[in-house]
Amino acid sequence: MLKVNDLEKSFGGVKALQGCSLEVQEGTITGLIGPNGAGKTTLFNVISGILKPDRGEITFQGEKIDGSPPYQIARLGLLRTFQISRGLRHMTVLENLMLYPQAQIGEGLKNLWLRWKKIRTQEKALKEKAMHILEFVNLVHLRDAYAQELSGGQKKLLELARVLMAEPKIMVGAFLILLILYRQEGILPERKTIP
Repeated sequence: MLKVNDLEKSFGGVKALQGCSLEVQEGTITGLIGPNGAGKTTLFNVISGILKPDRGEITFQGEKIDGSPPYQIARLGLLRTFQISRGLRHMTVLENLMLYPQAQIGEGLKNLWLRWKKIRTQEKALKEKAMHILEFVNLVHLRDAYAQELSGGQKKLLELARVLMAEPKIMVGAFLILLILYRQEGILPERKTIP
């Protein structure tokens, strides 16, 4: 599903990535472990298009994506979470989720007048989906809270929930370790199916 071959990225004279190769198969969970400064975030930034590689190749579902802009990579279904959550602070938790899905009918000005019934139907379906995802990440009780009011851990869960709203084919970032830790602390139930 995702292949990284001989990736290199330097910042001045410092090589953050050198000969990095990996493969992620569909239906698997792949972890990337290393100390601070090992290049994990740089790798995620290059894969997701935030940084361009100096050398190497990245393919996603057989399509070459290295050097592509982040929005094109996201449209293919490769999404990422960030170490520092980037929720919209002055919007509620639910509103943050409602903004995330792509290709919403209400995004076009003309549609506001001509397709308002369809917009209302889609918005109702998105709200239902958002509520299921908030249940999954154990934030449903905070749906009306502003994102700026959340704790650091809750902001990480909001970040994960936002990405899930976009129905990714693959996610890259620091979300997996977070889920494992939360599950160990009893914040998330043992087994839940992602909506």
